Amino acid sequence: METAKKRNGTEPTLLLITLVVWLVADCGLLPYQITKNYKRVVTLKLSTNTAINYTMGYSQFILIMEKEYKTTKEQCQSNIDKRMPIVCTCCGGKIEPIETVDNSHNPTFWQGCNECMKFDNGTSPKIYETAVKMVDERHFRAYSFNEMPDKEKDPSGFDYWRKSQISGTVGVVSDALRLYGVL
Repeated sequence: METAKKRNGTEPTLLLITLVVWLVADCGLLPYQITKNYKRVVTLKLSTNTAINYTMGYSQFILIMEKEYKTTKEQCQSNIDKRMPIVCTCCGGKIEPIETVDNSHNPTFWQGCNECMKFDNGTSPKIYETAVKMVDERHFRAYSFNEMPDKEKDPSGFDYWRKSQISGTVGVVSDALRLYGVL
């Protein structure tokens, strides 16, 4: 579409709508109906039988709407760039804009990790590396109530558990550094 170009945080969205109309006559809800007809009142007796007279029709049409983002991809990327370098708190992967909708169902972009498939504000690589060492080498458990799955019997469960522990430890390391004025 030549005229439907992305501009000012909006982009065109095609919406196919099917409109169905069903008109029912003689539904028999009221035994009598008073109808004004040319300045006089006429009392009509209606059937109380089940409705069988109806008219149905449908039509399809395409509606072109512009999708307006609350936060554009460029704005989200700019927020990420201001804090660079940052990495995912779970896997250490790249933080990038992810298209989603907010609680009001408005389209927007939030920062997150496509590897982990989660929204994440990220952390500095040094804090992430420290958290990994604390979990892997020092056996630090940010979530001590979660039991560690067997790495051989349940590799995906172990991977999820490890990433959760690292993410929680990132928070602990960040809090400790803030307490001492390092961050």
